[in-house]
Amino acid sequence: MLNKKIKHKNNLLVFITRILFGLLLFNEKNFLLKKTTQKYLFFPHYLDRLIELLTLYPLSLREFRDIVYKFGFPTSEVYKYKFDENFTQTGKSDLFDSYKRLDAVYTTRLMLAYNRVDFFADYVDILKERNITTVLDYGCGVSDIGILLAKKGCFVSLVDLDLPKLSFTKKRFGLRGLPVTVYQCQDTESLVEISSKFDLIIATEIIEHFRYPIKMIDYFHDHLNNNGLLYLSLGKTFERESGGDHLDEAFHEGKSQEYWKNFRSKFKPIDNSYLIFEKK
Repeated sequence: MLNKKIKHKNNLLVFITRILFGLLLFNEKNFLLKKTTQKYLFFPHYLDRLIELLTLYPLSLREFRDIVYKFGFPTSEVYKYKFDENFTQTGKSDLFDSYKRLDAVYTTRLMLAYNRVDFFADYVDILKERNITTVLDYGCGVSDIGILLAKKGCFVSLVDLDLPKLSFTKKRFGLRGLPVTVYQCQDTESLVEISSKFDLIIATEIIEHFRYPIKMIDYFHDHLNNNGLLYLSLGKTFERESGGDHLDEAFHEGKSQEYWKNFRSKFKPIDNSYLIFEKK
């Protein structure tokens, strides 16, 4: 019991310190890029994100408190564990219902536990090198990368499930005066029909959430312009912890020879990171 109390106090201290001092105290990577995504630059980074969460997402301070009481602090491993524990992935309706039921919990973690700009920070210079102007952020979450790229002058489109998180993310762009096109996905088994093609597709932590990775890779290929680029956070290896919303079927197919043969026939890496690929 004593160890649990100490751990709880440590998690509380980490969370409060992160909110109040953010990037400065933690000496986080990509400080300036992350600050670029803020609305109010004079606020500590994660305090800015907390304010944004409580003002744009349909979440009251009391509901936020209840989430923390039930799941722990968003920066803690306990929070992630309890999220996974509450997730059901057995069927199409169960999967969507889990996302719907846990939407506020998931959005809170996306806003307060990290900033996904870290994923793409090493590739920002490629925008000018490749003359990239149109971007699709597929499975956008809260679209930190999309906001960064929109700030850099790109025309950004978003795809995610038709849940409050997507409406919240659209509002994040609006708050910053950034144009954005939004496509709503009505279920977890289908890929959104889009007639446009893009210079760059961002697929950050999404393919392991979809039961049919081969189908998703084909979709990305079809929606890129000639010599377009795909950023795929699972491009090097199809490795993540299973469970929660990381689907068993996705890992089974994603680790198959058929998946990798199909992937290599459609994309080639542009550097040794094996995270960003050019359409063949």
